[in-house]
Parts: sequence; structure tokens; C-alpha cells
Amino acid sequence: MSTPDRYGRRRGRSVAALVAVGSVLAAAACGIPADEEPRSIPVEALPANLSEQQATTTTVLDEASAQRETIYLVHTGTAPGGAGESLEPVSISLRNPEPDQLPRLVIERLIATKPDQIGLPGLTNPVPADTKVLDARVSDGVLDLDLSASLANIESALQRLALAQIVFTATDITSLPISSVRFRIDGQPVAVPVEVGTAPAGQPVSRNDYPRFKAQVDSLQEASR
Repeated sequence: MSTPDRYGRRRGRSVAALVAVGSVLAAAACGIPADEEPRSIPVEALPANLSEQQATTTTVLDEASAQRETIYLVHTGTAPGGAGESLEPVSISLRNPEPDQLPRLVIERLIATKPDQIGLPGLTNPVPADTKVLDARVSDGVLDLDLSASLANIESALQRLALAQIVFTATDITSLPISSVRFRIDGQPVAVPVEVGTAPAGQPVSRNDYPRFKAQVDSLQEASR
């Protein structure tokens, strides 16, 4: 099975699909220019040769302005070493994100990702799709992440997987020195399940709290070098 990510391994169809979706959404957000500004000519009004040229140029510009990040989904088959679950890094693109909004945007993309819709039906995403990011701030290497109660309402095994996904995704943000995540639910610090036991409320959780996943991801990264 190929593992698409930004560490040099082969990327799958998900990257192209996500970039295409990002391009459409970004274009939709541009709005209509004011009358005193030059107006864009609709693509359908252009000659065929110019229309094709415009499409090619847009694709190149979108690729150049995209920032690549990594989210982690879950493979529930037999992982290397005989484990039943593994984390799978998946490359995503964000168009010109503001640095202070980057953690929120990356976690929101993780929450919204449906593996079968991006061509990865062998993976799952235990993070509930209706989870809301209420706040996401970084201080001294810790991401203080406030989420809605949806995450707290799933059974413990799935909750452990979802929290591991979030921790590995947050600590893989390229431009921010995030080493751990402190979780809140609706503004209140909460205890969270880790690989062995539970981390107390208010205690930051790092990759070291999920040693099996850490060893697996470290092995993937080492193999890609």
C-alpha cells in the first residue's frame, strides 16, 4: 500500500484531488471585483486556445502558492510488527494560510477529511466529522486546543485513536514548533486516553504518550530519508 506524505514517499491521488478542491474553493471566495477594477472575462467567453492557456496558468499558480502539511488518518489492518492499527500520513495543501491560523486550519482539515472521498478507502478517520475547533493557540511549544463535545461522546478506543491523530497532525506542522497538545472540551481541561492509561486534565500530550504509533511513524520517516 502506498503512503502519500511529504517525507518523500510516493503521493497518491489524494494530493491532486485536494489541490483541485482547494483551487475551486479559493476561486469561489474571490468575489466580484468593483466596477473601477479591471473585470475578469468569463472562461466561456474566451476563444478555445486562450481558455486552455488560462486553465494551465491557474493550475501552476495554485501549486506555487499552496503550503503543504500532513494529517494522519488510521489504517485498521495489520500494521508492520503485527499491530492492528497504524497512523498513515497524508499530504494536504493549504493556500496562503495565516501563520496564527495554521493550527486551526490543519486540524479542521483533518476533521473534515473523508478517506473514501480522496481515493483512500482503505483508511478511516475516527475524529467525529461534527467536531468543531473552538480555539487553537500555540505557546511555548504547546498547542492549546479547544474542541466541541463531539470528540468526548465517542467510545474510548475510537477516542484514543482520534486523539493520537490530532497529536501527530499538530506536531507535524512544518512552520510551528509544536511538541504537544493540551486538550479542552467546551473550554474545560479534560483528561484524555493515551496508549497506556489516561493523561490528567490540563497535562499536555505528546507523541511520546503514544509510543507504538511514534515508533511506527519514526520508522516511516527514517525510511524516507
